[in-house]
Amino acid sequence: MSKLVKQEICKELVKMLDGVDACMIVDPTGLDGIAANQLRRDMAAVKVQMQLVKNSLTKRALAGTKLDAVGGLLDGPCAIVWSAEGISDAAKVVVKKLKQFPNLVIKGAVLEGAAVPADKAADLAKLPTKAEMKGQIVGLLASPGRKLAATILGAGAMVANLLKGRVEALEKAEPKAEEKPAA
Repeated sequence: MSKLVKQEICKELVKMLDGVDACMIVDPTGLDGIAANQLRRDMAAVKVQMQLVKNSLTKRALAGTKLDAVGGLLDGPCAIVWSAEGISDAAKVVVKKLKQFPNLVIKGAVLEGAAVPADKAADLAKLPTKAEMKGQIVGLLASPGRKLAATILGAGAMVANLLKGRVEALEKAEPKAEEKPAA
């Protein structure tokens, strides 16, 4: 492979992984062609991408980026798996597919610039997705407002009930006053 071709491959890899700050490294060589295509199709359905890589070119391309720690995980046949939505989305798909494709091997992951060993990389699937985290944050931010509104409405409801009770009591007392003869 000529130097020019290697440089172009590195540029394409950098462009492909631009903005990605976390990924998983897997070894898909145990999969046959049909299983590999099924894996890619299932990943694409949930916006997760997988790219087979040449280790030396990948190390060179990602040196000095957020994914620099990938170099320590690249040994033997490798593919990089990532999602624009976050590492938990990619990890969930890979861990789910391990049951369907037992020959798929997780080699590790890169998260926040640090390498995560293979045994811990599968635990990334337990993390909430970005959408779930946003929902949790919105729920936490809205919680004090909900409590305040409930307190105000609760006090208002108590006052309204007291006034309603007083009005009913006065209405019961009024007919008796009218029954008396006028003097």
